[in-house]
Amino acid sequence: MAVGGRVSALEQLIRDEPELLSNAFGVLSDVCALKWHDENDVRNSDELRFLDRDVHPTYLRLVEAVMHGFLRPFAAISRQERKVGTDKLDIFNVVDELAARGLARTTRNYDHVMRNGIGHGHVRYHGDDVIYENRGNSVQLRRAQVRARVDATIDDCNGIAVCLKTFLLARAARGAPLPRELATLALRELVAAPWWTVETALASDTAVGSRLDVFVRVSTRNFNKVLFSSIQTAAFAENLCPGYARYFLSIQSEHAWPGWADFNGQILKQLREGGATDVHEYASALQGPVFFVPNRSMAWLTSKADVLLSAFQLRRQHLDAVAAVEAPHFIVRKTRAHRDPRLVVDAYVVIRGGSRRWLRENLVSISAAAVTETRRSSLLARTTPLGYVKIHLYSSDFRVHRLCSYGLGEDLIAVATLSRDPRKAVIDIRGSRVELVGQFRVAWNRLSVFDPDRAEFG
Repeated sequence: MAVGGRVSALEQLIRDEPELLSNAFGVLSDVCALKWHDENDVRNSDELRFLDRDVHPTYLRLVEAVMHGFLRPFAAISRQERKVGTDKLDIFNVVDELAARGLARTTRNYDHVMRNGIGHGHVRYHGDDVIYENRGNSVQLRRAQVRARVDATIDDCNGIAVCLKTFLLARAARGAPLPRELATLALRELVAAPWWTVETALASDTAVGSRLDVFVRVSTRNFNKVLFSSIQTAAFAENLCPGYARYFLSIQSEHAWPGWADFNGQILKQLREGGATDVHEYASALQGPVFFVPNRSMAWLTSKADVLLSAFQLRRQHLDAVAAVEAPHFIVRKTRAHRDPRLVVDAYVVIRGGSRRWLRENLVSISAAAVTETRRSSLLARTTPLGYVKIHLYSSDFRVHRLCSYGLGEDLIAVATLSRDPRKAVIDIRGSRVELVGQFRVAWNRLSVFDPDRAEFG
C-alpha cells in the first residue's frame, strides 16, 4: 500500500473509532500527572507496597489503554495490507503484528509475561527481585528495573503521542475533527484566563440526547467574568467537538458554591454556521441562567478586588514568562536535608540556558534558593544552622528519582559544594576538574555537553 493509501486508511480508522485515541490520550495525561513521578522518598520498607499499589497498575494502564490505543490503527493497516482480518487485535497481537513489520522499537518496553503476571495477580516478591509468571514462563527483575521499565514505557508512549498529535493537528487544519481529548487540550488553551481553567471534558448520554460535560476550575467571585468565560467556553467547545445536543459546564471554585451552565448544542451550531463572532450572540444558547453563587458575604466588594488582583497576577505571569524565555535561569527540582549535627542540604538543580561563566556568577543565588526551599519543608530545617550544601547541576530535566540516581552522564554539569563544617569531608566526582568559586568547590564533569568549551580543561 502506498503512503497516500496508508494515510487514508489511518484517517478512516480514526473516524471509525474516535474514542480509541481519545481514551489513550486521556489515560496518558492521567499517568503523566501522577505525583509519584517526582518522588524519591519511598522507603525500602514501603517499596513493595509502592510497586504493588502504584507502579504495577500504571504499567497495566499504559500497555492496555495507551500503547494499544495508539498502535492498534497501525496494526490494522498492516493486516489490511496482508489481506488478513483485523479482529482480535488485542495488545499481544498488536505487538506481534508490528514486530513482524519492523516496528518493534515502538513496543520495546512491552513484556507479555509482565503484563499478564500483573493482570492475573501472578506476581511474587523475592528479596530485591520481582518475579512475574504466566503459563509456565517467568520474568525476574530488580525493583529498580521495574520502575525504570515503567518510566521507559511512559517515554515511549509520549513519543508516539507527539507523532500522532502532529498528524491529527495537520488533519484538523484541513477541517477534520480532533479526538475529544486533544480538543479538550485546545479548548483549555483557547479559553485560559487567570480566573478560568478547563480541567477535562467527558461525553455522556442523557434523556435529551448526547452531552459534553466540561469541568471548569474558577478562582474568582466576579459573576460577570464567570458568565463571559462560560459562554466563550461553550462556543469554542461546540466548534472543537461538534455534534452534541447539550454542552454542560460544571463549575467548581473555592470561592463559590458548585455551579453550572447548560447550553443548547443545536443553537450553538446555528450561530457558528451563521458566522456569529460576538460572545453576546452565543448567550442565546443558554438554557436558563448561569448558576454561580459566591460562598462569602460582601461578594460585590470582593469581586472588585479580584479584578485588580487578577490584573496584577496576569502582569506578573507575563513578565516571568518573558524573563524565563529571554534569560538563563535555574529550577530547584529536589532538596533533601538531615542534621549532622548542623543542617546538611543535598539539592538537584536544572539549568536552562547560560554557560559556565553564568553558573559561576549565580552559584550564590542557586545555593540560596536551594537552602530556602529546604528550610520551608520543616521546622527542624528552619531552626538548624547551615553546615553543608551539595548542589548537583544538570543541563536536562528528568524525573526526580532519576535525577537523584543519575550518575556521571553527559547531562550532569558539575557538583558544587559549600562546607561550613571542618569535620565534613568534600568528595569530588570521579575524573572531574576542580575549581574554587568563592566559597564553593566546583567539580566540573568532563563528560558534560553543557557549554562544551573543552579548552577550559587544558
